Amino acid sequence: MFTDLEQSMYARQLILPELGIAGQQLLKHARVLVVGAGGLGCPVLLQLATAGVGTIGIIDYDVVETTNLHRQTLYTWADIGKPKAACAAAALEKHNPFSKYISIVSKLSFDNVLVHVSNYDVVVDGTDNFVTKYLLNDACLIAQKPMVYGAVSQFEGQVSVFGVSCTANFAIPSLHHFIPFSDKLNVVANCATAGVLGVLPALVGSIQAMETIKIITKIGQPLAGKVLVIDALTVRFQKFTLELFPLENTPTTLTDYQTTDSCASQQEVDIDVIEVQSWIKNNVPFQWIDVREDWEREICQLPGSHLPLHQLSGRLGEINHTIPVVFYCHHGVRSLQAVAIAKTHLAGNFYSLTGGIDAWALAVNLTMPRY
Repeated sequence: MFTDLEQSMYARQLILPELGIAGQQLLKHARVLVVGAGGLGCPVLLQLATAGVGTIGIIDYDVVETTNLHRQTLYTWADIGKPKAACAAAALEKHNPFSKYISIVSKLSFDNVLVHVSNYDVVVDGTDNFVTKYLLNDACLIAQKPMVYGAVSQFEGQVSVFGVSCTANFAIPSLHHFIPFSDKLNVVANCATAGVLGVLPALVGSIQAMETIKIITKIGQPLAGKVLVIDALTVRFQKFTLELFPLENTPTTLTDYQTTDSCASQQEVDIDVIEVQSWIKNNVPFQWIDVREDWEREICQLPGSHLPLHQLSGRLGEINHTIPVVFYCHHGVRSLQAVAIAKTHLAGNFYSLTGGIDAWALAVNLTMPRY
């Protein structure tokens, strides 16, 4: 049971009828692995620790840098140069001494991922690159562990839950359902190359923590088979359902995903608004494809096709890949994902409009509405 101090700490949770003593006991006995103690990992770790998760594993091989401090709020100036995993564990101990924190100063790899994942009940993805996300996703599917996915870039965030069965579908949601793997996925920029608004990881990480608590305590409806997309600039939350087609290659063994240099690959697919404008002036044939949602197109749009990102994999036949294809979204994050999906299945020249339609409104069409 709980000591008097523990009951006092969790008092506001204990009075929730959906949770109560039974739910708090489930949290106390749960083991959660948080992979990455950075922008997403910090809020996830803090929320899970103060909620009373009994054992929290923290795996991260990086050290604290000054550029981390604006969003990785577990760390202070005194931590610069020290391992994030160790610093995070020390900080969490001060917030909740009743939980156990396991600091793993190591890089998650093909050789160790299954060992780490198998030791925990739920895995939270706080990584910032798709190679590690796919490795973690596949390990969780093999070990039959839920994975709480999160991603942030610039002003946009995403959250989903993979590896948890959906009652209405026979397939188990996977990262492969959301974004089919491609060796071109390194074109999707991380925070170091694209930037990120500091409060966005705190928001996304808190939602990841909430989903983790729901999975552990079996309350509510987790985001299994759905993806929550957050636009911080408009404070708009959009939730869409994944197409849970049967995965022909559901992993039974791990794949050692390999990619090339991310910055170089991103430069190969980026195209700025001035260059596209010159294409138009010189009658260069190409296909515009908008991967935003319907509500966004009601505000502003460019001539061309509309293939929302979550439908793209099933509508590749509508792409004329015999000519250059330029994907665009709001700020250029989803369009990079669209390039990766297209390159997985089609041969051709695919580009992402740098800065998205917002850059077009700022540089080309000054009368275009912005949002």
